[in-house]
Amino acid sequence: NFIFGLPEDDLSSMQATLDLAVELNCEFANFYVAMAYPGSQLYDDALRKDWTLPETWNGYSQHALDTLPLPTKYLSAAEVLRFRDDAFQIYFKNRNYLTMISRKFGPETAAHIGTAPELSIVLLDWSCRESFHIFDYLSSQAVDRSKFEILWVEYYERRAKEIEAAIRKSQLAGERPPVDKWIVLDMPRNLYYHKHLMYNVGIIASTGKIVTFCDSDAILSKNFVTSILDSFHKDPNIVLHMDQVRNRDKKYYPFNYPSLEDITTTGKNNFIDGKPAGLWDEEAIIHTRNYGACMSALWEDVIASGGADEHVDYLGYICGPYEMTWRLVNAGKKEVWHESEWTYHVWHPGQLGDRNYFGPHDGSHMSSTALAARQSGRVLPLLENPAVKELRLGRTSRTLDEELLQRALLDRDFTEWTVSKMRLDMIKLGKVLSRKFLPRSMKTYVRSRFEALGRIRSRQ
Repeated sequence: NFIFGLPEDDLSSMQATLDLAVELNCEFANFYVAMAYPGSQLYDDALRKDWTLPETWNGYSQHALDTLPLPTKYLSAAEVLRFRDDAFQIYFKNRNYLTMISRKFGPETAAHIGTAPELSIVLLDWSCRESFHIFDYLSSQAVDRSKFEILWVEYYERRAKEIEAAIRKSQLAGERPPVDKWIVLDMPRNLYYHKHLMYNVGIIASTGKIVTFCDSDAILSKNFVTSILDSFHKDPNIVLHMDQVRNRDKKYYPFNYPSLEDITTTGKNNFIDGKPAGLWDEEAIIHTRNYGACMSALWEDVIASGGADEHVDYLGYICGPYEMTWRLVNAGKKEVWHESEWTYHVWHPGQLGDRNYFGPHDGSHMSSTALAARQSGRVLPLLENPAVKELRLGRTSRTLDEELLQRALLDRDFTEWTVSKMRLDMIKLGKVLSRKFLPRSMKTYVRSRFEALGRIRSRQ
């Protein structure tokens, strides 16, 4: 039994109590609010200090509609009660708890206790995000929040204060937190970021039937989640992509919550006749549609194809979920682009990264390695994450504790990912630091984009 709301409790001390409960991981736990029952010392203290007490016996019940616990020195009675109610959800849906229940009492029991969401949304950060507005759009979805979970995977060591503040705000308001699983990998700063490793961590930690990889600074309509769920209800044998409307007007930076109408009707944007320009193109979609904006697939299909490829060619900027898409297509899935739902994005500095590593690409920033997989018919990745491989081969269950996440990272040689190693390799290849390669690449990229858009506009 655990009690929240003793006289000196604040959110931090109550969180410490909940953390202890989660760490102990008992088969059953009960959470109470501090109550000044008549005859107790707390009751005498409450009378002496003129604290508000229940007017009826129902108010002394822990679970009545009019339960009235004691306030603390720092928190109101309502804040204490909200924290206690949330604690039940956090504890009994905790991954470690469900794993223990599954092992002792069977997976059916665990499934009954912790009903899984339909959708897991994986969002990435490598200590680069300035704005976390995507949480606001995800909190305003037309579908019930229990239908989907949100995972935020940070590559380095940053614990963003903005996320911490948003979590605290939700606790005080008695609302579900903006992120369900916040995973900080604490990768060394001398390593380049590898999005595909973060994808795999998100895959391993997710519990949804569908997993979505979305641009973590995207703007979303209220029908974003509904559109994904409806697409898979209609046809589960798909890999779903959503294109992206991009507005390059700098007036939206720092992010100031422009309306969707503003994004599509003002400034320089790629919105043509009611949808992103790339959706009008059927000839060169690889370069006119945004393959990195949002991709969704069934979790079991992603695992069956080996998850995201962690080959060094995908290190840094040249990467994306589309390499999984093309291998899934090779495995028999259908690549589908949503025709009425897309994400939105506005300008911010450093969209191509700072001092980035660019792996092999076709001159327009599409991975040459991914394109080769698309053409060869290969299904499995060149370098499979060891934890994903265990799931694919059935050596372990999906309902596992943090040990599986640790196996995704531990006892691995990341030498090839170090900044010094990659810079040396790039100098040998004569690609970078010459000040010519990146500008020339960008010119090719921009030219191919505008040539494609020209074809699209000429057909309208």
